[in-house]
Amino acid sequence: MVSVMTLKPDGWNDRIRNSLDGRIPVYSSQLCRAVGVSQFIRDAGIDLVHSHFVGAEDLFFSDSRDIPDVAYVATLHGSYESICQTRRFILKMARHVSHWVYLTEKNLDHLKVLDATARDLVSSSTIPNAMPMDARPFGQTRGELGIDDGDFVFALVSRAFPAKGWEIAIRALEVAGDRAGRRLVLLLCGSGEEAERLSALYGDRPDVRFLGFQERIHGLYRLADCAVLPTRFPGESFPLTIIQALQVGRPVIATDIGEIARMVGRGDHAGGMVLPAAQDDETFVSVLADAMVAMEDPATHRRHGEAAAELGRHYSMDAVADAYIDCYEATIRRHAHRSLAELIA
Repeated sequence: MVSVMTLKPDGWNDRIRNSLDGRIPVYSSQLCRAVGVSQFIRDAGIDLVHSHFVGAEDLFFSDSRDIPDVAYVATLHGSYESICQTRRFILKMARHVSHWVYLTEKNLDHLKVLDATARDLVSSSTIPNAMPMDARPFGQTRGELGIDDGDFVFALVSRAFPAKGWEIAIRALEVAGDRAGRRLVLLLCGSGEEAERLSALYGDRPDVRFLGFQERIHGLYRLADCAVLPTRFPGESFPLTIIQALQVGRPVIATDIGEIARMVGRGDHAGGMVLPAAQDDETFVSVLADAMVAMEDPATHRRHGEAAAELGRHYSMDAVADAYIDCYEATIRRHAHRSLAELIA
């Protein structure tokens, strides 16, 4: 039995909500707070909580008078790195989180506030991300987007905020376009204030397209030639957008943050180019432009694309689901044994 809780009950994205099986109940954090966290856990018959954001830990464990006794798995997607937390908060969470799942080693950096003995007692494991394949085509064709067959198309899919590198990509495209052997086009997919700001500045450029929020990301990557993610977001861990590009055999140009280097290059196979996350904007633009020009070369693009397709086959949802089921069962057993030991003590 599975249920879902939203920490933000207002401002639904209906398309995201509708992707959830209609038989799965959805709870609001407001209800949880209203009845009390421990009471909610008992009334709903919950054996294990699986969190994907630090805000869930704040909900379940911040009130010292009403902390639930429940097996608790926290998957670390980068929120602990990108949202400042106090040492006191981290110490408290370390006492109550049963098991930490991390995507990249730096996700565990917040636990460095623990002494060596306490860190040895922390239960953790790594489980990679995956994405289900979507066979639907994108909602527009290249022709409808004003893209010719001979153009080379980069696609940047992410939340739209400065650290994800949207403006860096636009500036790099301008530099690379002067050196490439054909027209380069950049498709920007996502929504937010940064998208609105940049659209006002660059929206009249024929080689830059602002697509807003889109559902059919696999279809967008099939339409494009290369994925680009010039991110310098501190919480970047295991980007789903890179998985989607690799799954349809599109090479990737991205920065060396989190697990990106391991995702894009595995063994002798390089499904794209990994760049240093230079903090100086001018340097970063120049390095990205060089990579764009290099990727436009047909032989280079073909070699990376073949490797990308092979890498993409590793991201199986079935494998991730099996790993989490094993994690849940082991965590529930450990929690039950710990609770019994505390009662005996």
